[in-house]
Amino acid sequence: ITFRSDAVEVEEHQFKDEPTIVKLDILRCNGSEGTISCKLQTEGLSAVPGKDFEEMDETIEFEDGETEKEVELCIFPQRPLEPDDVLQLVLSEAEGDAFFNPNDDGGKAIGLLTVTIKNSEAPSLMERLVDRDNFVAGLEVWKQQILASWKPEEEEAEDGEEPSQWKPKDYILFVLGLPFNVFFAIVCPPAMWAGGFLLFTVALSWVAVVTALISDLASLFGCCADIPDATTAITIVAMGTSLHICINDLCIQRRHSGFVHRQRDWKQLCECLPG
Repeated sequence: ITFRSDAVEVEEHQFKDEPTIVKLDILRCNGSEGTISCKLQTEGLSAVPGKDFEEMDETIEFEDGETEKEVELCIFPQRPLEPDDVLQLVLSEAEGDAFFNPNDDGGKAIGLLTVTIKNSEAPSLMERLVDRDNFVAGLEVWKQQILASWKPEEEEAEDGEEPSQWKPKDYILFVLGLPFNVFFAIVCPPAMWAGGFLLFTVALSWVAVVTALISDLASLFGCCADIPDATTAITIVAMGTSLHICINDLCIQRRHSGFVHRQRDWKQLCECLPG
């Protein structure tokens, strides 16, 4: 399964006043027997879903003997003097003994088509510095991020299984962590701004603040308990700056890998601890 081409350019004059439909071909090569399918999604690079183009998430199915499918990509009108925008159409999850063209950008794993929306050749300085569509979309993401910090996170059900119910200890931990969830949801901007560098800088700054706070508290504790600084550094400070990372990694592994045995989890946690 492959696109007819790896890249497509859409010129500005084609969509000045109203949305434009761009027709793209998906080909089935090297045989047409049986039914195969794959998933088609759009991914914005500099283009913003809902502002520059209509988001797509659908299944493409080739019937027996069918070798070509046509999909329609809707591109919205662009602002004057706006820089070029780029998005990608992604083919994935091929089924029916099908695979993607290994000579394309995505290789056998996925199929990629890069669409460039050609806008102004000389965009204004303000448009190059601040993408209004990206800024507005980022504000909406930030708003949803803050609202989600108040709600308990529900685990996704695996295939053929029901989602696990929250236990009393889960609610206790959620309440204890709620102030931190809300605070960092407010102070951490969305990753879509400035290519993620703004969020990276803010997060790194808070890591430095938390590390300095743990170091000062450990030094104070060592002074009160008459423990040398070297001892507190390799015990309290080391655990305080790495234990939460280990626990977070365990939570991610359990969510995506389906770890269910507590002994296995505790074994991994102990291996992460210093000493």
